Amino acid sequence: MVKDGRAVKKKVSTGITGNGHVEVTRGISVKETVIVSPPAELHDGKKIYMPGEESIK
Repeated sequence: MVKDGRAVKKKVSTGITGNGHVEVTRGISVKETVIVSPPAELHDGKKIYMPGEESIK
């Protein structure tokens, strides 16, 4: 997930899975931003740039 512009690893509980979808039953709230299919180089605490934000170059 993303918190304060950084990647945060969280433990979640899952429910029903199928057709490329996974139900998350515990560990995150509806308003939290989830990173789906993160790149291998993403690690806990790394700065995340959301679409529409300016990135530092």
